[in-house]
Amino acid sequence: MNSGVTVNFALGGLKQLEEFAFTACDLMVTKVVDGQPKDGFLSGAEIFDEVGISPKDIEEELHRNPAWQEAENQMEKQFNSFLFVDTIIPCLRQLDLINDHTESWYRQLGVMEMASAAA
Repeated sequence: MNSGVTVNFALGGLKQLEEFAFTACDLMVTKVVDGQPKDGFLSGAEIFDEVGISPKDIEEELHRNPAWQEAENQMEKQFNSFLFVDTIIPCLRQLDLINDHTESWYRQLGVMEMASAAA
């Protein structure tokens, strides 16, 4: 195998690894779709459903106790901070998977802003 073929093979593998790492982050970060949080993990609504608390019960509690929504938002921010800021982003940087080519992907996803806010 000549060196040109080896370099092209390595670059192709790196591109696939960059795309895989980004796709994994995209699946993990919470997004709001049609007013409902959607993410790669169990959402709060799915967890409540598992323990027998209906969406109607949640809505009634939100009306009775508006501070509950803020507490939930804070918990989500702390989880995302731990997941991305403390764990994933530093590892991806160390592996050079967040680089000049890929950083804009993560900025668009919003995880770089989490890291900047925590710094």
